[in-house]
Amino acid sequence: MPIKQFNGQWASDEDRLLFRFNTKDDREFRFWLTRNATKTIIESSPHLVTEVLKKKFTPEAAETIQEFQQQAAMQTTQFNESYASGGNLVLGENPILVTGVAVKTENELMSIDLRLATRQTVNIKITVPVFQTMILLLNKLQEKAQWGIGLPLRTEQESQPQDERTGAESKIIVH
Repeated sequence: MPIKQFNGQWASDEDRLLFRFNTKDDREFRFWLTRNATKTIIESSPHLVTEVLKKKFTPEAAETIQEFQQQAAMQTTQFNESYASGGNLVLGENPILVTGVAVKTENELMSIDLRLATRQTVNIKITVPVFQTMILLLNKLQEKAQWGIGLPLRTEQESQPQDERTGAESKIIVH
């Protein structure tokens, strides 16, 4: 299930994030993320990415590489592209509430279990760069919601106006 795009928005009346993504085979998934679910995903990011990198590098190098990759993702992720909805709404048109989250590594992939209010679990396996892009979107959304649960790293680029933030084409587009 290769992911094509992520999309999200903060719903102030729900105090939740509408998080959705589409895949290259035209499927779309829609979820409501609570503050707690979002916090679990974001806070797992640096540690788990470093764990994946430790399989190839020393612990010190892995931590440095993780920070570098996070910075690179901040510079190359495009937040202004239009989102193309998927034709096959796998879980239906309405977003499903995520009641629990578990994030772990499997080989060199990130594995995210989203436990749903429908008593189903959706498992997403993605590469580290795709995971880091997802984290950037969730971080941007939680900042808008003023939840105070975001990533600790900040760059000078984040304070620049949107039109000055251009970078290399990203494989995953977020909106």
